[in-house]
Formats: sequence, structure tokens, C-alpha cells
Amino acid sequence: MISSKPLIARAERELGRARFEATFIASPRVSIIAVRRTGIVFDARFVSGLRSSPGEQMLYLLLEGSVEAGHADVERFDAPCALSLDADTFEGLLGRDRATFRNFGEPFVLVELRLPRGCVPSAPRDGVAHLTVPDDVWDAARRLAARPAADDVVARDASALLTALQRAGVVVDDEPDARTAFDAPKIDLSRLFPPALDRKIVDSLEALASGAGVSLRSATRRLELFAATFRSPFTGWRETTRRLRLKLAVMALSTVDMSIREVARAAGFGSVEAMDRAFRDAGAPAPRAIRDELHEARARLVAERPSPTSSPRSAPR
Repeated sequence: MISSKPLIARAERELGRARFEATFIASPRVSIIAVRRTGIVFDARFVSGLRSSPGEQMLYLLLEGSVEAGHADVERFDAPCALSLDADTFEGLLGRDRATFRNFGEPFVLVELRLPRGCVPSAPRDGVAHLTVPDDVWDAARRLAARPAADDVVARDASALLTALQRAGVVVDDEPDARTAFDAPKIDLSRLFPPALDRKIVDSLEALASGAGVSLRSATRRLELFAATFRSPFTGWRETTRRLRLKLAVMALSTVDMSIREVARAAGFGSVEAMDRAFRDAGAPAPRAIRDELHEARARLVAERPSPTSSPRSAPR
């Protein structure tokens, strides 16, 4: 059976008074995530790097908020702003020096695309490049980042965004054509995992298998099929869930009204000690030190917020 739609998933999470909303759209060649956040600072340096390169390029369409990125010279970019970068720079690879990649906004609104390496001619192999994109790209990105819509509307808006990027020459790729980029792959998603699991937090592969009513071996095969079919951040169950917990913990640590214990619980760690150990294994500072640094970054970013008449891109810092 062939599913009639791309994979579309949604997430909403409250972290104290902060809030995170995301819509994820995936196809075999392109994935897009539209994010809306308030009360959160995220710094990718505190999440352990990937063990191997994803071979991807990223387009970062920042609608509201700010980004700081770079190695020795950190540069600030303020919305509206379009950036291209190699995914290795954002995700970080083990054994490489990590670049700074921090973002913030009240609200922070972003549309991020991930494509195979080579699809974005302007993307640097290291660092970040500022792009100029036409109005129809911004219009399509704003529609996609708006409040949740029906799946068919989301898929249509995603295709419209890719069409605008290809028309502008920002994305150059004979395959996929924008008209077919979000055609569904030839698998039935309902046969992978039942809809009842969609909104549950699953803490282990065993729990996933149990909830789906299949064996552990079958659940593993289904996850491998999912990873082979969709362009997604899935890099194996243990690695993916470990990094997702760390990312969620970093966001929660940046909030102003959550205790360390509440952060550990929200990120799915069994205890504060388990969270401490996860950050230590990732080569990151202790959670309390991360919280202090993120709170200082928030204060500075708020103080440096550009006025409405400021240039959308500030000078290097």
C-alpha cells in the first residue's frame, strides 16, 4: 500500500513558562522543520557531536529571532535572514572543534530545510553563509511557519517553498523536482507504527516494540526501514534518543523557572545524576554551568536586540 502523504509530525511542549512548537515534514530527499519558540535559548555546543557525517546541507530561514554562529569569530544574524551551512557545522562531529551555534528570540520562528550535500551551491563546507532570497521564498516560509494546518495544506506549503527556492537558484537539484519532492514513499506508515503511538513519549526500544505490539526484532527492522525511506535525523535508536534528550535538556536549562530536577524529568532522564552523567559523557559542562551560561547569553541577546530600523545583519562580533 502506498501512503498518500509525506511524513508529517507535530510536537508541542511547555517547559515552565516557555513553549516549543514544531512541525516536521519528511520525504526521501528533503526534510523541513518549522519551529516556533518562546522563552528558550538553544546552544548546539552542549550536545555531543555525531559519530559520522550526515552528508547534508541546511537552509536556515530565520523569520523572527537571532542566531550567533562561527568558530573563532562569532557572527550574529538577526531576522529576517537566510543562512546556508553544512550540517556538520551545526551538529558537530566527534573529534572536531565545535563551532558556536546559538539561537534565541521572543518569539523565535524558523523554517529549516535539510537536503543532500551538493543541492545548495552557496553552502560552505565550514561556517555559515548569508543568502539573499526573494520575497516569494519568505512568503512561503511564513505560511509554513504559521499555526498548525491540515496535513494536505502543510504538504502543499512545503512544496511551494521548495519551488520558490529552486526558482531562485538557491536549491539546485534535478531530483527531486518540487512537484514530486513530497510524494510519499512506497510504504504504508501505518504498517510501521500504529497511530496510537503518535503522541506518546517512548523511553526505550523495548517500550516502542511493546506499544506497537511487535517483537523487538520487528521494531528494529521497522526503524531501519523508516531511516532508509525518509530524510530524517534518525541515526539509530540509542544515539538518536540520547541526543534528543540532551537537546531538550539544553532548551529547558535556558528557561527561567525550571529547577535542575524539573529539567531532568522533562528531558526524560531518570534522575539529576543521570542527566549530569549524560552531559559529562558528551564532553559538556555540568547542567548548572550550562544554565548559568545560557541565562547570561539571554540577558546579552535581549540587551543587543536590534531596533526595527537596524540592518537585518549586524557586523561580526
